Amino acid sequence: NDQFITFAGTAFAFALTRQQQEPGFWHDAAAASVPRLSKKVVDQLGNLETASAASTQKNSTRSAYSGASSIGSEFINDQIPLHQREVAKIQSQMKSFVKGMVRGREMNVLSVDGQLRACTCSFDRKLRNYNIVISKETRSIPLAKFREVFQGTEPEDIATPLDELCATMVLESGECLSFRFKDVAERENFAMCLQIIVDGHQ
Repeated sequence: NDQFITFAGTAFAFALTRQQQEPGFWHDAAAASVPRLSKKVVDQLGNLETASAASTQKNSTRSAYSGASSIGSEFINDQIPLHQREVAKIQSQMKSFVKGMVRGREMNVLSVDGQLRACTCSFDRKLRNYNIVISKETRSIPLAKFREVFQGTEPEDIATPLDELCATMVLESGECLSFRFKDVAERENFAMCLQIIVDGHQ
């Protein structure tokens, strides 16, 4: 599990760094070695209190382009500590998320009629299945069957009355499972971490 979390965190942070660079800044060979993640996942990291650091890095990138190529190399070296901090932060969030899900997490599932039902959600120890327990009945869904994790009022074409505190998982079959959280920060963290796990199964 720790190896998967480390890979996901590292790949995710590299994806963010690539997103912030001008096209062609990295050598093609280096870019080819970076695992690709969905644009949605990259965008989600922007919500996790990194706006200030990202802005600083973006401005530094523009300055690097205005100078010689050697300045670009110095810029990359200067960003290593920032990259390491981002990786460490994501790894910490992922470890906490996975440990909590393996133990079992008390949540609220939102039904089509708008009713909230208490449930316990969990992962198996091999991170292959998403288990939902409602009234002592268990449903186990392979994580490989998850297609995408939406936040807030998306997707808009389902009957479930969603709001900004919701996160909705869309399965390969088209079925949607919606959960409601106590605040936006909890929703964002859950959705981002689950999306990383889902991407790892694609």
